[in-house]
Amino acid sequence: MSTSIHSKLIYSLLLCIPLFIKTTSFSQTYASEELRQQAEISERKKAHLLEKEPLPIESKHKSALPDISLDGYMSTYDVTIVSLMGEKLNNSDLEEEAANEHKIWQAFLHPEKEMLVFKNRETGHIRHYSISIKNNYLYILCESCDFPPSKITITENGGWLMDIPSQDEGVNACFRYHFNPSK
Repeated sequence: MSTSIHSKLIYSLLLCIPLFIKTTSFSQTYASEELRQQAEISERKKAHLLEKEPLPIESKHKSALPDISLDGYMSTYDVTIVSLMGEKLNNSDLEEEAANEHKIWQAFLHPEKEMLVFKNRETGHIRHYSISIKNNYLYILCESCDFPPSKITITENGGWLMDIPSQDEGVNACFRYHFNPSK
């Protein structure tokens, strides 16, 4: 009988130990409050590096086109397709998609006002976005959107090129929006 009780007790313990481990949370202990704070800061920095930069802050969707006759607004005069390395692609389907993008959308950029506006040429629908430009990348600040960061290049004549990575699976290319030089 003694072996039966022992084996039941051991069996019960073997079942309870994983359950205890699964339901118990373990926390890090630190030698001082200063070390705990340093560890928290380090963890936040690591988490920040894994996030998209910057975090979405604000979206502005309005129905009226801003006064683009004011100095500082640049508008697109072309949309082309380029590889992620910046070279022109010879892919007729992607070239046609870029041409259609330009045919449908007119974009206006005002770096100083931190504003990007897209106007649908067919429907007249307007979308305003707040932007942030850091380290030659333009970030569209929109809570409900998932725009990837866009590389910005300023041309010799003062125009801007904005490379928006294609969202299509397996396509290693960018749509390059060509903005005229600011007035």
